[in-house]
Amino acid sequence: MLNVHELEQYQELGYVGPFNIFDAKQTNLITQKLRLEKTKLSVLKKLSSYVPSFPWHCVSVNWAKDMHIHSPLVYQLSIRPIILDKVISIVGEDLVLWGGLFLNVRPHENPTWHRDAECKKWGCLDNANVWLALNNVDEESGMRLISRSHHMLDIPSGLHGYDHVALEEARKRDPKSELVSYGDKTKPGDFFIFNGNLWHIGGKNNTKTRYSLLLQYCKSNLEVRIPANPNVLVPCIALNSINGSFTNVN
Repeated sequence: MLNVHELEQYQELGYVGPFNIFDAKQTNLITQKLRLEKTKLSVLKKLSSYVPSFPWHCVSVNWAKDMHIHSPLVYQLSIRPIILDKVISIVGEDLVLWGGLFLNVRPHENPTWHRDAECKKWGCLDNANVWLALNNVDEESGMRLISRSHHMLDIPSGLHGYDHVALEEARKRDPKSELVSYGDKTKPGDFFIFNGNLWHIGGKNNTKTRYSLLLQYCKSNLEVRIPANPNVLVPCIALNSINGSFTNVN
């Protein structure tokens, strides 16, 4: 569980941690397994897009954050007590897991500053994201955040990957905002928790692919919709909820 100070930090700044959960040997094994599971899922998605009668009903071709539904390992990681107990202390007992994304950011990719579109109307304690560092995570490639930005009504377009521009825009809205680099704080096997409305960006290595895992939780009474297709509900897994279902809780 988070202590009182940690919970206050999450509410005020939008993030808390890091906390250690795995050693280097364990993160290497997890990365290997998740790479294999992601490859299998990609193949199944291609099949489902070409074959209308494909029987695997939970595949969503146009949504990437669905590994919590298809990967047993992602689900098992999401309910590890050291993670889940801390999330419960933020969101509450009645929650669902709505997102699971294995991130492999390659050197040539250019991440941009953003906030999670799925939760833009949610309150401060309605949701919690867990970012688990796996491989090739260092000062350069870790996550960066803008503190207090989860309280802001908007995020301007055109920030791209420019840290100084993001911070300047945030300080127009809240002069106390700060740029926080989790690459300075985390090592493989560490995780931290942040609010999905926080302005954030993933770092990259110049020579190696950075591997990490994103787990996303929210209160079970919230609707989660695919941003690119708002008519489609995201499949959720009810955790500490009476609604033991693999569909979005309405």
